[in-house]
Amino acid sequence: MNWLIFVVIGHFFWATNAIIIKILLTKYVNNILVYAIFIGLVSFLPVFVVPFKPITLPDLSLLITALITGMLYVYAIIPYLKALSIEEVSRVTPVWRFSPLFVLILSILFLGEKLTNYELIAFFILVLGGLLISIHKTKDTFKISKAFYFMLLACLLFAIYNILAKWIYNHVPYYDGFILIRIGSVLGALVLLSVTSLRAKFIKTCFQMPAKIKQAALVVGIFNVSGHVFLNLALFMAPVSLVTASGGVNSIIVLLLTLLLSHKYPHILKENFTKPILLQKSVAIFLIIIGAGMIVLY
Repeated sequence: MNWLIFVVIGHFFWATNAIIIKILLTKYVNNILVYAIFIGLVSFLPVFVVPFKPITLPDLSLLITALITGMLYVYAIIPYLKALSIEEVSRVTPVWRFSPLFVLILSILFLGEKLTNYELIAFFILVLGGLLISIHKTKDTFKISKAFYFMLLACLLFAIYNILAKWIYNHVPYYDGFILIRIGSVLGALVLLSVTSLRAKFIKTCFQMPAKIKQAALVVGIFNVSGHVFLNLALFMAPVSLVTASGGVNSIIVLLLTLLLSHKYPHILKENFTKPILLQKSVAIFLIIIGAGMIVLY
């Protein structure tokens, strides 16, 4: 179970990352495509190790798949950033637990597997938890946040990403696969930069961004890569369904950190944590973790 330690460390980086991104998107960088480009470009950081530890290139089909997988990560993060820009981070991150469900659905569609009774129950528990954490009360009515739908799209894309990454790690050493996937992410960012309007916006944002915000953005990039290092190690060592379902720790860390920041530093991050809302979020996170766990265990 050493892979579980890597999952916890990786999600600690990503949970902290999600909060910093939420702050930056809310106050400083209002263009999610610009931020997606930045995250893709920062993925180049691990490649600097290659001159000291060269990689072995796999056959052409594996190489192309690894690069496409990295590009998919950049495009999958766009709906996630959109969700973060319009919703509280403690409501957004728990919906990541839908990824095991999409992994299961993809295995049914492409591998001919069937849902067991336990998996059907888990499906409804996941849906219930996801809806519960996304519901807002407005006056006398309830509505589901738009962020929920953006997160469902992000979960689907990341499920495909995780399946492709696991397939790559089944065929090449971890180090080679990790570096190639990161190069693919850089290529994904370069494709976005090829759009003239996005390139101009990206350059303008970089020049206008205060020095402290640039440093915070760099920390985000480093944390993002660090999370990838540990979570991809877990993916290399364990079944993809176990790794994706074990991410419930992310939701717990985010909830605790947002509680702390909202109480101690409301000028940095302020979320609505009345007793009924805190109970709603806690119950929803519990249901989502139970549902994801049932998919793996049964």
